[in-house]
Amino acid sequence: MDDFFDSFINSFVKKSKNFNNKNYANFVLSSKCSSENFCVAIPFDFSNKDIPVSWNSMHFHSVNVIIFILCGEGSHIVDDNECVIANNRVFFLNPNQMHTLRGVKFLKGVGIAFSDGFFSLLQPMLADHIKYEILNRNGNCMYCDIEESKIPEFIPLLKEMVTETHQDKLYGHYSIMASFLTEFLMKTERYGQWSQDVRRNINSTSYKTYLDFLSLVEANFRKKKEIVWYAAELGISTALLARYVKMYDSAPNHPQTPLKILNNRI
Repeated sequence: MDDFFDSFINSFVKKSKNFNNKNYANFVLSSKCSSENFCVAIPFDFSNKDIPVSWNSMHFHSVNVIIFILCGEGSHIVDDNECVIANNRVFFLNPNQMHTLRGVKFLKGVGIAFSDGFFSLLQPMLADHIKYEILNRNGNCMYCDIEESKIPEFIPLLKEMVTETHQDKLYGHYSIMASFLTEFLMKTERYGQWSQDVRRNINSTSYKTYLDFLSLVEANFRKKKEIVWYAAELGISTALLARYVKMYDSAPNHPQTPLKILNNRI
């Protein structure tokens, strides 16, 4: 398992990326691991040894990353936010989000990495919910804490994900990983205590419309600059669209509007 972990870490190619006029390491997947539907689960255990040097400097990833901390101490720096590393804490990082670790001790857990293309294998509403509500949420670092009594529901699932990671040449591998990832995400939704409020009523009309708006922006932001066009495509008024955005994409210190979402994407 250690050999596989080292091989996986080495499959990331270190490149430079400029952010706020500073260059940071950008770890992008090498061609051998750059499948459109890439997804892996890798255990790590640094309870008796130091973490890799590269983890101690600010860096990016080219994939979505979930870090399930089973135990450990220290700080996780995400962008400009410092979060405490705690037992049974799950961190969620989107591609290109800066992060690093500080003063880490006794770190043990499982890392899950998957490409944006892997969302296509998940149920569409769930995929949009996870992508926009958790991985790309406004505000501070997104994480959740799992009650100790619920950890036994996660351990067998994580072990299955780690095992299936090695079966990438077998039939149905990506579909199986998608089903595992779906179950994992739904369990974190069900049992997690979140650092920010997460809207869980994913079947409501208002929430579906909000997600549809985000998808429209993603597909059309280069050529469609007026909010009235997006509202018309959704079959609602601009006022109602603004109401839905306020409901689902505003944190206390980050008031959001449809125009801000569009301009941020542009």
